[in-house]
Amino acid sequence: MKHYFFLILAIFVQTSIFAQSGVKGVVSDNETEELLAFVTVVVKGTTKGVSTDFDGNYTLDLNPGQYTLVFSYISYENKEIEVNVLADQYINQNVKMGESSFMAETITIVGHKTKNDEAAVIEEAKKAEVA
Repeated sequence: MKHYFFLILAIFVQTSIFAQSGVKGVVSDNETEELLAFVTVVVKGTTKGVSTDFDGNYTLDLNPGQYTLVFSYISYENKEIEVNVLADQYINQNVKMGESSFMAETITIVGHKTKNDEAAVIEEAKKAEVA
């Protein structure tokens, strides 16, 4: 009977040591619902974060508590989500991201003509009226 008690106690201790908590989910496009690979998911105010895999899945291991997750991706607007992580549980948080619109008021293109390299001298010689 003693042996069973210690066996049960050992199993309980092992499972409690390896019990984890955090947030997991899938990130997709708001309109097309296409899964987004390599979206950055960061806990706001820290350097702790992960990237989504090829299928848009992410898993972020966190201690129990209240967190703000920041989702960022190229050409998409950043999205912040508040989550409350409970002990020994993974919160399922699927996220849909919308594309960002960027409008530039003015685009200026500047070019310079090089006059002192070999190609420029030959081009000027071709255009000259007197050889």
